[in-house]
Amino acid sequence: MLRNSTFASVIVLCCISYGHAQEATEVKPSAASVADVNGTWKWEREFNGNKIEFVLKLKQDQGKISGSYQAIFGADAPAELSAANEIKEAKLDGNQLSFAVVRQFNGNDFRIDYSGTVDGSTIKGTQTRDGRNGRTESEWVAQKSSSLSDVVGKWNISFESINGDKINSAFTLSEDGGKLKGKYHSQFFGENDIKNIEYKDGKLTFEVVFENDQGSVALKYNAEAKGENLTGTIKSSFGGQDNETKFEGKRESERKVEKAAEQEKE
Repeated sequence: MLRNSTFASVIVLCCISYGHAQEATEVKPSAASVADVNGTWKWEREFNGNKIEFVLKLKQDQGKISGSYQAIFGADAPAELSAANEIKEAKLDGNQLSFAVVRQFNGNDFRIDYSGTVDGSTIKGTQTRDGRNGRTESEWVAQKSSSLSDVVGKWNISFESINGDKINSAFTLSEDGGKLKGKYHSQFFGENDIKNIEYKDGKLTFEVVFENDQGSVALKYNAEAKGENLTGTIKSSFGGQDNETKFEGKRESERKVEKAAEQEKE
């Protein structure tokens, strides 16, 4: 019979995995030299005595940058002024970000070009826009804002067993009423509810408990979300013994998740 410490190691590092029968998802963290711009960025500016809030949502995936841009005016402003627009010509070279936005008003298009330096949770640079008297330039400073959507989705994670074998597992997070809820997927234990989920300032923590006839194993995840990648540690507790291992994760594309759901219904 396995001793408690051995059982805990097996449960934590082997049994919670999807198993090698599942297709492994290769985890490729972003290069250290490239800034992380994934997420929601916000800034404000005055225009004709009115305060306008700007929201930029960026997605960074395999070197490509995409996203949306929205200028939120007051309730009395025309609806088209506050409509979201897809960004264009987005580029990220190291920590240098640039993109363009083409907006419409009264049947006319006008373009805004943004460029800036990414420094952690701040982007600082210039914006150049079309105006009545030609192109004008001004300063632009955006701050990163945490959003639950930063971590919503299905995450495939991997870590090493005590024997050095690569183990694959997964969990899914969703938003419900402004809070996160989730399921942990295990080949040996089926689906388990995720508890005590918290996400703030790019930091994700949660707990999951697995039951076995020899007892229960509590796992505590502490991770940092960077766009489509997740890195952190898994802490386990069983029989009075604590263990810890590092893990990496990558979020599945929305289309891949939708396709899997469709196949389950068939």
